[in-house]
Amino acid sequence: MNMFIHKMLLFITALAALFATSAVAQEFHPKIPRAWDDKAVEGLELPLAQPAWSPRYMTAAEYYKLKVRPIYRSYPAYAKGREPKGYFAWLKTRKPEIIFDPSKLHTKADWIAAGKLVFESETRFYPARPQPAENETSYPVAKHGNLPGFVAGFRYYLRTKGVIEVGSNSCAGCHTRIMPDGSFVEGAQGSNNRPPTAAQLARDRKIPPERYRQIVNHLWIDYGAPWAMNRQQFELFYTFDEFLRDIAARQPGVFARQGTSLHTPSTSHL
Repeated sequence: MNMFIHKMLLFITALAALFATSAVAQEFHPKIPRAWDDKAVEGLELPLAQPAWSPRYMTAAEYYKLKVRPIYRSYPAYAKGREPKGYFAWLKTRKPEIIFDPSKLHTKADWIAAGKLVFESETRFYPARPQPAENETSYPVAKHGNLPGFVAGFRYYLRTKGVIEVGSNSCAGCHTRIMPDGSFVEGAQGSNNRPPTAAQLARDRKIPPERYRQIVNHLWIDYGAPWAMNRQQFELFYTFDEFLRDIAARQPGVFARQGTSLHTPSTSHL
């Protein structure tokens, strides 16, 4: 009897090892192409009329030395007054949690889900600001009061415990299509820059000077043309009134891209 039990245990152990080996053999290993190639990058843009001002990109060697950016868990933002009771106090108790870990990706489904996280992850972070009321936003508000997570500033991040931030600059921010029924499709042409409501314009008129200086700094980085106008001239030209006129002139799905002109947006997502 003892010999029979011993043989059964050996058989079960061997069977378990076989299943484990089979599982490892079936593990999904995607072929990840090199994202940065020197020759491909060299031909990415036409040189400017004054070549000295043409952008110079980092080399592939420099690119692959960059530290991998962690992706933290985010939390929904709600229209003003629609958040659950005690929501902000609860958020401040959350510990920062990194949710992208390549060592835990074993199946094709795991990799697809991880790709979605990367697509939705933000790269710029700012102190959380008060969210607009339901009648102050041109984006749909879900039945529970939460705002669409793919719009810049409509999700909260905790990269440091107790510090609530909002993010921007994700792929999803520009490439999510809002459908007529309020649903959305990630990866499609975006629905950015809907015409502002009267409430939004009124709120923008109250932007404090320090916040406006930050905006101008980002605009210079994205759209500055130092061969035609230096930084000082740009700041004199781009007044606060000019900024408000640009906001009021927004058209659905049309916005300027980095390297183009701020006043002649070249990209339409319609």
